[in-house]
Amino acid sequence: ENYQAYAAEMLAGWGLSNTTVGVVDASGYDASTTSTAKELAIIGGKLVAEPVLAEIVAKTEAEVPVAGEIVNTNKLLGEAGISGVKTGYIGDPSGYCIVTSYLKDGHAYTVSLLGAETRNGSFDDNLAVVNETQAVLVSIDLLVEGEEVGYYESWWTGKIPIRTTMNFKEVNYFGMEKTAEIVAGDEEVLEIKLGDNRYEIPLEVEAFQKEPNLIQRFLHVFGWSA
Repeated sequence: ENYQAYAAEMLAGWGLSNTTVGVVDASGYDASTTSTAKELAIIGGKLVAEPVLAEIVAKTEAEVPVAGEIVNTNKLLGEAGISGVKTGYIGDPSGYCIVTSYLKDGHAYTVSLLGAETRNGSFDDNLAVVNETQAVLVSIDLLVEGEEVGYYESWWTGKIPIRTTMNFKEVNYFGMEKTAEIVAGDEEVLEIKLGDNRYEIPLEVEAFQKEPNLIQRFLHVFGWSA
């Protein structure tokens, strides 16, 4: 019960509203344990971000007290850079399931597949998705620190540059929808949207005169400048 409560709170904190831990049995065989391919991929990504857990799921075999030697059922380990995460089968309606992870350009990716009719089918389909994503995903430098991304302009100051305060490198896939917009408030930020992901990049603006002074206003009326 304590585990179930803790796990439910953890999932809620991650915003995974479609994943539930069985209230009868936390092993995964309880029919009230549910999830989706997307949320299992997110959970798999959080797992491999923990070095100890990543090392465990990357093992092809291990010596375990009492049970002795056990063999990892994930035969994709080592294929296409795959280094985890988990296979599973609990019968209908989930069928054969697998979550894998791999590294590319310093980024960890997770691929989740549910509902395969056979174990080999789950391996083949998952590997096909891994190979496809490796072909279309690319990590690129989108912003460089100090890069000018916009400006303020007025007749009394001219152009005041708005610059980034950090480098921004992110993963893109070909055809991904990308948008960027400067949002002004107490502090300016550059809001970037890449597909379903949203990022806020802090910006800096040189101090500038917010309003024209009296002399500037007077000269401006006659078309003159200070």
